[in-house]
Amino acid sequence: MLELFIKAGLIKWPLLFLSFIALAVFIEKWMALTRVQSRNNQLISRLKPFIRSGGRETFISFIRGSEGPLANILLAALNKSTRADRTKAIEDHATIEIFYLESKLGLLATIASVGPLLGFLGTVIGIIQAFQRIEVAGGSVNPSVLAGGIWEALLGSAGGLFIGIPTIFAYNFLLRKVEKIVVEMNAFSLDSIEFLN
Repeated sequence: MLELFIKAGLIKWPLLFLSFIALAVFIEKWMALTRVQSRNNQLISRLKPFIRSGGRETFISFIRGSEGPLANILLAALNKSTRADRTKAIEDHATIEIFYLESKLGLLATIASVGPLLGFLGTVIGIIQAFQRIEVAGGSVNPSVLAGGIWEALLGSAGGLFIGIPTIFAYNFLLRKVEKIVVEMNAFSLDSIEFLN
């Protein structure tokens, strides 16, 4: 693998840089979303008994002492007096929270699409160089020399795909995690509106 990396040409450096960024973004975002999901689940499990028992004041004070996206959404609803205003506050604040939950996912999507394109650029440059060698040699080149130049050029495309494929899986995995968090927050927010009214 090290030998292949060395022969991949100059395009290997931006590809390596992109792979480190993608890995760092994935780890940071996965940890952040896991924390959010855990916080939301704890809040939901603590608030559900108050909804069942009708402990409205305890419900409200518990929300005021909590943190996280779900707590922020519910706090926005608590500051309104009518059902319509509460629903609107939840929708507006949910939009803001979703924006933060989805932050940096666009960077992963960009890396997933740019990685293979950079690899293809490396391949094109490598093939151009291989044909330049043929021209310099006057056209009388051993086919094995041409084949060697082409397979080295193809390493760029392989490297780009090696980055792009896992990154698109990572992007979709995190996107599904965000969607699950959003669905859970919406469902509980609607239950909370019913309870508060």
